[in-house]
Amino acid sequence: MTLAILEPTGSGLSADELRWMPPLVQGAMTGDFNLYSAITIIDRQNLDTILEQQGLSISGHFSEADFIRIGHLANAHYVLTGTITRTPTAYMLGFAVTNVQTGVRRASRPPTPVSLQALEDLSAVRVASADILGQLGVNLTARGRQELTRPLDMSEVHAQTALARGITAQRQGMEAEAMSHFIQANVQAPELEEAENRLAILTAGLARTDFGVGARQDIAWRNQWMDRLRETEDFFVSYTQRQSYFLVYEPNIREGAINHQNETIELRFWMSLVPDPVWAETINQVVLRMASGVRATGRAEDWGIDWPNNPLSFSPPFNNRTNDLTVVVEIANAQGIGIARQTVTIPTGFDIHSRVSRSVIPRQWEGEVVFPAVDIHAMTDRLNIRVVSIDGVPAATAARQNGVTVMSNEELFRTAGIRRVPIDTSHFTVQANGTLTLWSGTGTEISIPSMVNGVRVTAIGNGVFQGRGLTSVTIPDTVTSIGNNAFRNNQLTEVILPGSVTVIGANAFGGNMIRSASIPDSVTSIGNEAFRGNQLTSVVIPDSVNDIHRWAFGTDILGRVNPLTSITIGADQMNFNRYSFGFGFIDFYTQNGRRAGTYTRSGNTWTFTAR
Repeated sequence: MTLAILEPTGSGLSADELRWMPPLVQGAMTGDFNLYSAITIIDRQNLDTILEQQGLSISGHFSEADFIRIGHLANAHYVLTGTITRTPTAYMLGFAVTNVQTGVRRASRPPTPVSLQALEDLSAVRVASADILGQLGVNLTARGRQELTRPLDMSEVHAQTALARGITAQRQGMEAEAMSHFIQANVQAPELEEAENRLAILTAGLARTDFGVGARQDIAWRNQWMDRLRETEDFFVSYTQRQSYFLVYEPNIREGAINHQNETIELRFWMSLVPDPVWAETINQVVLRMASGVRATGRAEDWGIDWPNNPLSFSPPFNNRTNDLTVVVEIANAQGIGIARQTVTIPTGFDIHSRVSRSVIPRQWEGEVVFPAVDIHAMTDRLNIRVVSIDGVPAATAARQNGVTVMSNEELFRTAGIRRVPIDTSHFTVQANGTLTLWSGTGTEISIPSMVNGVRVTAIGNGVFQGRGLTSVTIPDTVTSIGNNAFRNNQLTEVILPGSVTVIGANAFGGNMIRSASIPDSVTSIGNEAFRGNQLTSVVIPDSVNDIHRWAFGTDILGRVNPLTSITIGADQMNFNRYSFGFGFIDFYTQNGRRAGTYTRSGNTWTFTAR
């Protein structure tokens, strides 16, 4: 059986619902039929092309004659159509499968009332899929039926919704918006091939260079790009007006000073506002792809286009933005009664990081919420944290209305896949230029905050954590440089550097017990003795590294070495001397033409495997 699944007809839907609901239902049913049956489903992109070429509406009101025509054009035996009708109390969802040869209905599901939630999470569509499949003779196993009727993972639902919105934007010629939705869908569900394919096709279209020859064609080509870039700037402004955040709290409530006269106690807990990484990645990818596209034409300089360095809009769109969120939180006792309330003003917004790429870096906030005088007699053994409202919007609906989702730090990691917990910043001192210069805390495991008192941490100063007995450290992705002796003489066993770090200072990690070091391809320089005196047996040097200074991984002036037996390194591109790695590596590397690959040592003998 070959089946063409058409986009349902929408009736009574709002303009926004029409942008996502019909293509979402179509995509979900296509996925269900592909996964739970052997029915051959006509590819949606090909189907859209056929309908467009024939002058038929993608989600139009088709007649019986149209069904037969579409079926023949798509080489399909059957066509599945549907309707979504909004009523004052519910949405009505109905489907029919028609034999395009005879015009006879093979299966149908009359319009059935469903809720908006059931449409958004696709549970109503999956129930309908199971019903229609059964009528078409597909005998689902008990496990198959159970899988088809279980709730979908929310990341998959969000990806399907983003894909649906992207398809509608693409049909309307809004390339930047379409691209943003396809990127979101691809990030949230990499297995969603249609999103990846549509993004690839859209991106490839930007880089076309066959527009034609002659002055008239060149002017038309330039005008097309001018319109495209203005649309991108308009989309940038619209997109960045509503940021996406996770408001995260640490469930542990700590007790402070007791006022014996008033019989009150101070309570406090940590809270943070964590930017959704998909939000920033999406808009950054859109701008980057557009900028790469206009450069790929080879005509940008002649056209006088230096984008996004010089925007086209009268009001420059690529500017830093600052906002404030007003959050009301309270502590409730075991009976659910609020016993203390506090209002917190949280600064939000973003900075434009690069003059050329215009990368958006969202600001994040971490702080302690303090309730100075809580009535002792109102407290119970178990206390709970409750976020009441965000900018006057109830916390339960804040995610939908202003893009802020409230959760505990455990929930953040479990549902959003982000391991980010509130950090006590009171023990950190950061200069105005972003350099961390002092840590007055205690403990052996430390997470360095990305921001302290509103200042972004961009560098770890010289000797800040030297000799502090640290066993683990987490470095935020705002840090670009690590100073001399920054983590020297601790008990670190592993180092994972974020992709923002470009410079590792002298002796930065010397004198630890490091067995594993992850050096990202953002690093360009590794200082003297940076990893001396550790327990590294292998190291991978990214191609980005230009300088490896004396004794960085090898013997230092006291004779302390790393037992390196494997070095993966690029071709002749780095400046280092014979003492950078020790054990005669430089001689063997030179004898092999300083080629890229993995150099392996056994005893005093080196071997080489080309990359």
